[in-house]
Amino acid sequence: MTEWNPEVLARLLDECGRIALDLYDDPGISVKNDQSLVTRADHAVEGFLAQSFHKPEEGSFLIGEETIATRSSSYIEEAFRHTAWIVDPIDGTVPYAHHLAHWGVSVGFMQQGRLTEGAVYLPVTREYYISHHGEILYARPAPGEKPVLAPLKIERSASGEKSIVGISQDVVRGKLGNLANPVQTLGCVVVPFAYMLQGRFMAYVGYMKLWDLAGSLPLLKNAGFIVRSADGQDLDPQISPRQFVLNPDHERFCYLRSNLIAAPNEEIYQQVRSQVSLPEVMIPGP
Repeated sequence: MTEWNPEVLARLLDECGRIALDLYDDPGISVKNDQSLVTRADHAVEGFLAQSFHKPEEGSFLIGEETIATRSSSYIEEAFRHTAWIVDPIDGTVPYAHHLAHWGVSVGFMQQGRLTEGAVYLPVTREYYISHHGEILYARPAPGEKPVLAPLKIERSASGEKSIVGISQDVVRGKLGNLANPVQTLGCVVVPFAYMLQGRFMAYVGYMKLWDLAGSLPLLKNAGFIVRSADGQDLDPQISPRQFVLNPDHERFCYLRSNLIAAPNEEIYQQVRSQVSLPEVMIPGP
């Protein structure tokens, strides 16, 4: 599959949600080598998407959280040269594994190393967010109905101490500084990123990997939001070693090199940046 089609993506995401919800009550939790959790649903959802995305003979490649360790360096190099689907099958495995609602499926579409489109699906609330040619399409069908995608009306949170800021666990374990706002640490990226588009979150601060944000970054970029690393660089959809660790042999392959702040405008970005203590660089670049 080498073309971006929102209707096809919605159907694939709908099936991903069905698979994950079928396993929701008995997810089968295990621990990976990096001490993060993984469930049967993570493997099942990525396996389902691989049927459409992992077709290297057609120039279609899959970079997925649960299968990346099995890919050769040459496969990854080809993925960055052609069409690649960047997949986090369950973004928010920890809340999913404990039957909490804050998780979703993330799919990014990368061509010649550039993230051009993205999609996020939140199965518990049945919310679809899919980018397409500069627009953001949204659907929230009733149970049993199919999604009907329509342009999303973007709503930006106002600044102020009552608005919620999403914070990743890595930042919470560090130092929050003088941030006065209420914060939520959800254990996932897709929920706060998607909900920023509707003014439900004011901003997000975190440290993450490529597949965590691949589905959300094109959505925020299409909406004109600021997505910027702690050292002040705008996060470029062209995935480069300047901002990500792209050496497949590195233990932190596909990690961002710096913390990230996402905000609807410059005012809120500066407000959050000034109040949260963040190291500018987590992993030095080339």
